[in-house]
Amino acid sequence: MRTQFRLTAFIFLFLVPVFGKLTAQNATTYKPLQIAVINSLDFEDEQQGVTKLLNNKKTVDAEFKPLINEFTALQKKYDDLVKALQSPNTKYDADKADQAEKLLRDIKFKQENNQDRYQKRYYTLANPVYTAMGEAMKQWAMQKGYDVLLDVSKDDKGIIMWVDEQKINELTMDLIKHFNTVL
Repeated sequence: MRTQFRLTAFIFLFLVPVFGKLTAQNATTYKPLQIAVINSLDFEDEQQGVTKLLNNKKTVDAEFKPLINEFTALQKKYDDLVKALQSPNTKYDADKADQAEKLLRDIKFKQENNQDRYQKRYYTLANPVYTAMGEAMKQWAMQKGYDVLLDVSKDDKGIIMWVDEQKINELTMDLIKHFNTVL
């Protein structure tokens, strides 16, 4: 009994004050992390996105306009052929069916080829902007006092369990304004 009393007295008189001081020192040493959550999908939003990215997209769209027009004309020609082949008043025409099949292959090939070319051209123009945005994002986060910046659009693993969407939109729009002033 006396040993138990001594042990209890030792804990309360010596260990609790020592650990209490250590805990208090550590609590004042570390400040909580300031975390901002944004949605980078809004960077390319047509109404309120990053101006330089939107201008790059418009430039590439204009460059590819003739190819898009050609693709649209081919698609219309294919649709007309299919409609003619499916008409109940028309007799089956093997030549038209072959022509439609060949046209469909051409459309798919051109679509894949031009899509790759479009993406390469867009990223050629956009990569320097994205690089500048990365630096501007760091500056913005430091100015605002954030230690961590999370992008909700990249969370395909479900790491972010809940965030206030209103705050995400506010932060993202503030960041986009910053981009549009410094880029």
